[in-house]
Amino acid sequence: MTLGSGIGGGVILQGKLWRGYLGSAGEIGHIPVEPNGPFCGGGHQGCIEVFSSAVGLKNLIGRVLDEGVTSPFLSAFKERSPTVTPKDAYEAAKQDDFGARRLFERFGEYLGIALASVVNVLNPPAIVIGGNIANAWEFFAPSILPSLKRHTFPYVAERLKIRKAGLGEDAGILGAASLIFAKEACLP
Repeated sequence: MTLGSGIGGGVILQGKLWRGYLGSAGEIGHIPVEPNGPFCGGGHQGCIEVFSSAVGLKNLIGRVLDEGVTSPFLSAFKERSPTVTPKDAYEAAKQDDFGARRLFERFGEYLGIALASVVNVLNPPAIVIGGNIANAWEFFAPSILPSLKRHTFPYVAERLKIRKAGLGEDAGILGAASLIFAKEACLP
């Protein structure tokens, strides 16, 4: 799974990329987590992408503000919302800004809900998360597993490995390049 402006995903089954019947397997970003939530760029309502992506962070800021949380970061967001980036939130969290930390906590909670759907359907041994927002791993990762456990069987969640991708922001481009050389590059 990659966390960036949206959410990308891929499913590896028996060592191979699984494309699904029409080639759309792995659309993790469109797993619904809130039936009446905001609409995403693809026209779906309440999917994980509107909460746990770069765009999603801005949606979550409104929710954190609605919880009555205040902080310098959240105040700055109110003043210049269109220009606030995930990196701004990350830098504020590193400075121990309570609002930014709460924002990433909620980010991880929603991610846990979506990943529970993946776990319930596929029961994978591991989920690897990369992309530029994964740089904030230390702030959102601790809330993924408790949220996931609330939405799946605890014994399954406890055995699941959730890891930060080792290739960082380059994982997607390296994965795409590798498909050129693989037989799996052909669509079904």
